[in-house]
Order: sequence, then structure tokens, then C-alpha cells
Amino acid sequence: MYELKERDGLGRCGLITIGKKRVETPVLFPVINPKMSLVSPAELREMFGARAIITNSYIIYRSELRDFFLENGIHRGLGFNGVVMTDSGTFQDYVYGDVDVSNEEILSFQERIGSDIVTVLDVFSRPDDDYERARACVEETVSRVRNALSLAKNSYVVAPIQGALYKDLRVKCAKALAKVNASIYAVGGVVPLMENYRFGELVDVIMWVKMNIPPSKPLHLFGAGHPMMFALAVLLGCDSFDSASYAKFARDDRLLTPMGTVHLKSLDQFPCECSMCTKYEPSDVMEMEKKERERVLALHNLYIMFAEIRRIRTAIKEGRLWEIVALRARSHPRLLDALRRLGKYKRYMERFEPMSRYSGMLYTGPETLHRPIIYRYERRVFERYRPSSGTALFRKTILGPVPVELSHTYPFAQCEGPDDWDSSARRHFKRLERRFSERLGMVKYAGDDYQVDELALLRAIADYQFGLGSGDALFPKHIRIVRSKRTGKIRAVYEGEMHIVSMRAEDFFLTLHIWGGIKLHRYLRPPSYRVVVSNKVAELNREGKNVFAKFVLDCDDNIRPRDEVLVVDESDELVAVGKATMNREEMLSFSRGMAVKVREGVNEVHRHTH
Repeated sequence: MYELKERDGLGRCGLITIGKKRVETPVLFPVINPKMSLVSPAELREMFGARAIITNSYIIYRSELRDFFLENGIHRGLGFNGVVMTDSGTFQDYVYGDVDVSNEEILSFQERIGSDIVTVLDVFSRPDDDYERARACVEETVSRVRNALSLAKNSYVVAPIQGALYKDLRVKCAKALAKVNASIYAVGGVVPLMENYRFGELVDVIMWVKMNIPPSKPLHLFGAGHPMMFALAVLLGCDSFDSASYAKFARDDRLLTPMGTVHLKSLDQFPCECSMCTKYEPSDVMEMEKKERERVLALHNLYIMFAEIRRIRTAIKEGRLWEIVALRARSHPRLLDALRRLGKYKRYMERFEPMSRYSGMLYTGPETLHRPIIYRYERRVFERYRPSSGTALFRKTILGPVPVELSHTYPFAQCEGPDDWDSSARRHFKRLERRFSERLGMVKYAGDDYQVDELALLRAIADYQFGLGSGDALFPKHIRIVRSKRTGKIRAVYEGEMHIVSMRAEDFFLTLHIWGGIKLHRYLRPPSYRVVVSNKVAELNREGKNVFAKFVLDCDDNIRPRDEVLVVDESDELVAVGKATMNREEMLSFSRGMAVKVREGVNEVHRHTH
């Protein structure tokens, strides 16, 4: 159902396939009131490109619209041929406490009106619930989801995860529902947190859920109201969210912006370039009748929300999501607190963090030093770096001291930061400096004109990528280096006529060619940097075809997205080399999508050498 295409942090661009319909993630489901709508579903599609909406099946079920939707179906009834998700009435029960329908009845109704995605009538656990009530909510929700999956015949089922602010309950609920194979998982019971700007606690709740559901399934965030926190939610791994805030804020004469909200009466000009803001002046809108004014403001708010979603998708594809989140976090102190709380989860997030990104890295503040890529460097450099001579030489960067041999690798040479370091950067630098001193003796810094021995450089990078000793295994003393004619930098390394590796200009890491793969395969013991594929498809990989996740039997747990890997068959025979697009958890969970982009198969090389 879900196919991963691009990633940054835990944020993902992908495709949710529902029957013949496809939705690109991250995706916003605007909330449609079936009784009255400021903006029709058809307008959402035509004006904003909406491919998915959400409406409330309980409102339909309890109103005079019931027979109309049963006769015409949800798509015809709403005039929308995209993906329609229906909510079950859980939120109404939380707000009003008068929902009078069973889980079985509302699920059956959602299916009868033809919803593409149906939602279980879960039990809303409030953030201030005591432990016993929250535990009861979890137990009843798990029971209802299991029942729903046994009843649902033609629909995709959302499994909401409850548990208030109790970690053990959220984890228990997530783990229990992970076993039932729902179509989509959802973070429930968090609207009060967002309404009260309790974003730090929201981070915890989302992460407790994300860490315990299958990575191949989309994660929905119920009630994600404001676009200023969309990017943070995506960075945490949310693939979709619904929001009615475009209409709610319009009713209060408020305009959404990517950084907050403003009241119409406080404006003498609009802060936006949407069609509404360029057509009218604030004074014109203030003089409109209430309904007309609400519609104009709702259209503006929708423009802001959909523009933010497009901005986030672009940021993921360009590797700039962390920077967008850092920018949005400066719009409110509690958002900044939430961003800094992510440091608690850097060990988990590092498993999904690509080896490098397509764009450079910006130092946006102290939170940068707690990003997963920095955690990875600190762990790997102390495990895998050994100076080539008696004395290690370093270069100074805002991200910390870095051995000269690694100073051009991502993210050090690709990071932009202020010349005047803040106190956090200085403390971080001193801490790492002390660690290096304890490990290697005196820390010395190379001058700007210092030239690194190329063999030592290649071996150090290989050790950093593949583990200690890999550099010696790949690069004997007599190698041939091919340099760029324009820059003079290393571009390829040969042993005789055998192409061992290339060096990527954008991040200074090594890409394996098949001869390098053969050498590394001989040196590294299984399962190191191996992706094991079924013998049924191994011959295709030998011919240079890509590896798809559904054919992966196992792989090294240390593999990270965009790592160079060895593709082997069930007998550990090397069949290809390439670049991983997933980690182990993802390869074993996904049934769609590419797991390894193969660079060379062994048969290709054999053809070229005979």
C-alpha cells in the first residue's frame, strides 16, 4: 500500500495506493463538514490540487443526509473522486460525550457509503487522564481495532493509537496494533496538546508510536491544526494529517501564516501572495458579509496549508527538511523546545538518517549539534578511525574537531555556520577535543596548506564507511588514482585495470564498483554490509537489476540509507554492489519499492572483461 520514494530525517515522500487511486505523501486531508462547507471538495481539487479529504461519517449517520449518502455513495455525495477518508465520531465523543453508535455499526456504515479509508471508533484518551482511565482506553481501542479488521471487507482501516501521556501505554498500544496489520496507523488523543501548544509532549507521543509500528505503514496525525507545525510532524515521521483549522480560524477572522496567525483587523495589508490577498485589501474583507468574509479567509488559509505541504515535499527531496523545521521552530518558543527535545531520540533516528544529503547542511543553532548525523559521526569516528601515522591531525569545524582524512566528507565540508560560534558549539567542540585527547593523545591541528596523503585518506574514508581494516583491504600500496581535470580531486581508484571505487564529489564518500565489492566481500564477515536476496531473483541482480524490498531475506543491521552495500545470494555469493535506499527494518517490512539501487552486477563485469 505504501511505497517510499525520498526521505530526510524520519520524513518521507512516498505513494499511498488505495485501489486505483494514488496519493503522494506527505498529504493533507482537509476536513469537510458534510452539512455545510465554506469550500466544496470539488473546489479543493480544482484550486489546490487536493487528492484526499476527510469527512465525519458519524455526522452523516446521525443526520438527514444518511439516506442520500447510502444511495449515492460518499464520492458522488461529496462531488469528489479522489481519496475519501471518514472519521468515526471519536472526536465528537471527546467534545460532546453523546456519541450513540457502536464500533461495528459505524464501521459498517463507512463501508456501505464507500469510504476509501475507514476509521475505528476508538476511545479518546485525554492528556490529563489518570493512568487507569488511559489504560482502559488502550485496552478497548485495541479490542475495537482487532474487531474492525475482522469485519472490514473492502476498505483500508485506520488503527488509532491511544495512551494519553503514558509512555508504557502508548508503546503497549502501538505494539499490540502493529501485530494486526492495519492499513494506516494514527496518533490519537493529541488535539488538546496542539491546541495548548504542548509541542514537546507531542514529540514524545509521536515518537513512542513511530518507534513501535511497522515502517512500511503510513502514520497519520489526527487534528494537526496549524501549518507552522506541519514540518515538525513530518520530520517525526507523520505521513498524513487532517485539519479543519482553515475554516475554524476563518470563522474567528484569523489568517494562517507559516509562522503563526494574525487577526484580520490588525492588518493594513495582506502578508501573502495568494489570489485572495492580491485581489482584496484587508479593509475590503472586513466590510464583507460574515459568510463571504469567512470564505475569503478560508481560501487564504487553504492556500497557506497546501503551500506548506508542497514546501515540505520539496525540502525532503532536496535534503533540507531539518532546516525548514529549524526555521518554523523560531516562530514560537514551545516549537523550539519541541525541536530540541528531538535530541532524546537521535539514536533511533540515526538508523533512518541517510549517509549524506543532496544539499549542504546549515548550522541553525544548538539543536544542530544533536542531529542524528552528528551522533553518527561521533560514534563511528571513535570506533573506526585510527591515525595513519603516529600523530593524528585535525581540522576545526563548528560541528567539532574532525581528522584531516575525513574533513571533506559529509557533513563537515558541506556545513555552513557563523564565524562567531555560540557557547553550545564551543562546549561541544571542547568535549570532543577532550575525548580525542584521551583516545589519541595530544590533539594537533593541521594548517590550511597541509596536504593529506592520498592513500591514508582513502583508507580512512573506507574505514569510516565500512569498518576498521576495510581501507587496507580495498587499497594496497600500488593503486592508480584518476583525478578530475577541472579540480584535481580524486574521482576514481584502480588496481591495475580493476575499477575499485569512485569518489563522489558532493560528499567525498566512496562508491563501490564490482572489483571493490569483491575485495570487500572477501574481507568483511557476514552479515557486514550485506543485503541477502532470494535465489529466485539473484540472477537478475547479477545482470545489474535493482533489488526490491520484497525479495530481501535479511541484511546487516548497520546498513543506513545511501550506504554502499554488497548484494549476496542465500549462499553469501556476491551478485552485485549498489546503494541502499532503506535500512534493515524497512527492507524487511516493505513489500513495495527499491531496497538497493544496483550499480554493477557481477555478470556485467564478466562480460566486459571477456
